[in-house]
Amino acid sequence: MSEAINSIEKTEAPGRPLIAFAGLILLVNWLYFLFPFVRFQFWQSDTFWLIEIGRRIIETHSLPTHDLYSYTATSPHWTVYQWLTEVLFSMANDIYGLTGVAIFGEIVLAILFCVLMVRRFLKQGIIPAAAIVSAWASAYSFFPDLTALRPQLISFVLFWCLSAVCNDCKQKMSPAQAIKLTFFIAVVWANCHVSFPMGILLLGVNLVIALVSYLFDKTSKKRPKMFALMLVAFFVGTLCTPHGIALYWFLVSLRNLIPIQELMPLTWQNEKFLGGYCVLSFIAAIIMRKKIDIADKTLLASLFLTGSNCGRLIVYFCLFSSSFNAMALNRILSPLLSIEFFKRLNKAAENVIFSGVYVPAILVMSTWVVINQPLYIPHRVPLKAVHFLLTHKMAGNLFCTSHAGSYLIYSSRGLIPVFLDTRMDLYNEDFCYLFSKALNDAEGWRELFAKYKIAEAILPNNTKLRSVLEEDGGWKPVYRDDDFSIYVSANQTTN
Repeated sequence: MSEAINSIEKTEAPGRPLIAFAGLILLVNWLYFLFPFVRFQFWQSDTFWLIEIGRRIIETHSLPTHDLYSYTATSPHWTVYQWLTEVLFSMANDIYGLTGVAIFGEIVLAILFCVLMVRRFLKQGIIPAAAIVSAWASAYSFFPDLTALRPQLISFVLFWCLSAVCNDCKQKMSPAQAIKLTFFIAVVWANCHVSFPMGILLLGVNLVIALVSYLFDKTSKKRPKMFALMLVAFFVGTLCTPHGIALYWFLVSLRNLIPIQELMPLTWQNEKFLGGYCVLSFIAAIIMRKKIDIADKTLLASLFLTGSNCGRLIVYFCLFSSSFNAMALNRILSPLLSIEFFKRLNKAAENVIFSGVYVPAILVMSTWVVINQPLYIPHRVPLKAVHFLLTHKMAGNLFCTSHAGSYLIYSSRGLIPVFLDTRMDLYNEDFCYLFSKALNDAEGWRELFAKYKIAEAILPNNTKLRSVLEEDGGWKPVYRDDDFSIYVSANQTTN
């Protein structure tokens, strides 16, 4: 393979027609790659309350410390742990509404997979075809969760950048530069989302392996010293938040909250493509075992175990393993380099990807993709029903689902207190259980409504509770569309 790669350097430089042809291939590929993302950007409702909280932070120049939006929240303190992402989402929303937020998310994903990942692979000697296929596979291994407009989007980029810094440290990057980059990544990451412990795992494994290698005289003391300093820099960086060390106590407390997806084991039978991707990743690592150091092998296993036991964290395994998949695929496709046309096409594609117009083109393409597609918001978000609530004055507490509550927080700017939303760190497990039984089985709903003085209810049409309210003489329907209905107590009126 190395001979084939070296032969590329001796290949005659591609002419403009071939470069234009390679550019067209890349354009079509990335358009086809990015288009499906938009369909699922709003399929999780967290995005809506994230935007509203960002607006409030900008307006008040401070972080909320207690709940402002729900009248049932049981937590006495609210830790706004991803404030920087919320501010960025709110700024994008101010510029172009939800479309602006969608563009921001699309650009983040495009920068990661179309620029950072592919360029990294090419610098490692991977041919463009192998680099692009590997980027595709890693992106769609955890689709559509990957595309949801949530703070993890920025975490994915920061994780990739930190892993690149770790690998460069083993090559030629100076310790001073590595420490500065590590500290910067930590500061941004800790203020964007609480997944920053993945960075501690990344650096910690590299440090442990470097120490073991040093003890067995397989490396100098320079490497463990460098990773130790990077780990310290990362930890110090994570303290540069409005919460400081308290952010770590909040992370520990998450285990005592209701089971949220990030902390629940993966349900593999529902993730068939992901399972296949993981198997192929381990096969690729075995094929390329002589090219992969022990630290990366250990990280591969560690990230897999972490992701298997902590839900969405499996995406970090998918990102990390993409390098091994690219290397293995490169070995398989390397015979193509013996054909002169593919040598020149390969060189032309590299010229395009490393050209000065490539990144601006990716940004323009990402924006165009979002603007030219409808924003697909799932049926569980009551767009029309919430409009009715906002335009008709109603009195009393409102019962709603968590997804409807999140959209209500955004659309009413917090003026309509919600029964429940998707900020799962604010509600205890018993409360959520009672809510679920009332909504889906219509059990205990009278007691729940009486306890919280419920006067209105916005309900998905496919729930048992809606059917019960429809037949109950104490409630009357005031609105209905294909997906949602609104009921009010017979003693209430609307204007």
